[in-house]
Amino acid sequence: MFMIWLIIKTIDLKERIWTEAKNRYLILLWLLTILFVAFSKKSGVYVVILTAPFLLIYLRKYTRALIPVLIAFIVGLGIYYGGEYAIENVWDIGNDDTKEIYSIPFQQTARFVRDFGDDVTAEERQIIDKVLDYNALPDLYNPELCDPVKNSFKEESTDEDFSEYLGVWFSQLFKHPTVYIQATLNNIYGYFYPENIGYYKDLFFMTQCVDENKIFAPGGLKEASEKLCDINMKSRKLPVIGLFSSLGFFVWLDILVMLYFMLYKKNRKFIIYNIPVLITLLTCIASPVNNTMRYGLPIMFMAPILFCMCFKNEEE
Repeated sequence: MFMIWLIIKTIDLKERIWTEAKNRYLILLWLLTILFVAFSKKSGVYVVILTAPFLLIYLRKYTRALIPVLIAFIVGLGIYYGGEYAIENVWDIGNDDTKEIYSIPFQQTARFVRDFGDDVTAEERQIIDKVLDYNALPDLYNPELCDPVKNSFKEESTDEDFSEYLGVWFSQLFKHPTVYIQATLNNIYGYFYPENIGYYKDLFFMTQCVDENKIFAPGGLKEASEKLCDINMKSRKLPVIGLFSSLGFFVWLDILVMLYFMLYKKNRKFIIYNIPVLITLLTCIASPVNNTMRYGLPIMFMAPILFCMCFKNEEE
């Protein structure tokens, strides 16, 4: 939300962001915001990187705003990647993100093996088994959750093994392309389906409603806690009211508002405002879990605010 506020403020003050000393604090805020967003979560740096070109292109005619904002992005990303390098190479704190990055192809392979295992050649099976637990894939496959399949990734596999796997993945795409489409849609539809209320644990993360073996309420509060869980879940199923607990509802609200500004208002500024939200949606789609509300909270926070902008006068 703060990043979008900065975008709005920067565009509004584009002609005075550097000429007036009182506005120069925005450059420092940009640097701090870039660092916070990039370091706060794995997908944060992609939000920064993909937002930057749109904002900078919009500011291209206003060099006194363009140059300091560009410097803030360069310095911020430089610090981020310098920190990442130090973490991995200086302090030797490694983290193999392969199974996260390729969770969608892994899911597609698992569905292919489940549905068309007879079409997998002995050579293909051997190649897949070097990267994933081939025999377990049909049982591990969950249409709405990549975690079981991706967790079977064999970290001891080499770059050559993985390169061969990608070759098999590509060849199987042409054998049964609909399998890949179905595997993808089954894992993302919840982000666009308003009636899908998502995971129960999303609203009670780290509470006894998820796992009372880890988090539990004292005896005197347990009954009240259970009633609150029950009331909340029932409210999510109520007509109209329940929509406000639906990530899919806010996704469509944001898409419709963006189309309104693009096609009716023809306001390019709004598209720039909305870029971080759209990138967040893309990261949700690429995530291993279907309709996880905590991943889409930025969309739920920003969509109503952007909707209110539909009623804003041009002079304001």
